[in-house]
Amino acid sequence: RNRSYVIMNSVLYHLHPVKVKRQAVKVSYTLCLGGLSFFLFIHLTVTGIFLMFFYRPTAAQAWNDIQTLQTAVGFGLLVRNMHRWAAHLMVLSVFLHMARVSSRSVRRSGTSRSAIINAATRRHDGTAATGAKQNVENKKK
Repeated sequence: RNRSYVIMNSVLYHLHPVKVKRQAVKVSYTLCLGGLSFFLFIHLTVTGIFLMFFYRPTAAQAWNDIQTLQTAVGFGLLVRNMHRWAAHLMVLSVFLHMARVSSRSVRRSGTSRSAIINAATRRHDGTAATGAKQNVENKKK
């Protein structure tokens, strides 16, 4: 119980620190890249769950499911495009956030963690799109 209290306190102090340096409050063009990445992750989770109900990633069903999603499901095309653009923006924001944090960080743990998160994000970018693209190419043959 004490350990969970310490962890939650460190998260709360990270979000709302007691003292803030003047330089940290200065508005810059890279402000909130971590928050933007987190928001996009939540957005991708919600839209991905929605899309999961209408899409089966098999070679036989993928093309028909995408056509049904775009034509028969209410706001299906909008949700699919929002999901796609959010994925691209998340990869960009995670990369920029990692570059900003690793350039300012002198701690090795922060840099290595950000590199792992960046690699995981880039690994998952396009995995579903790659499968759908292969199915489209197979359908054309």
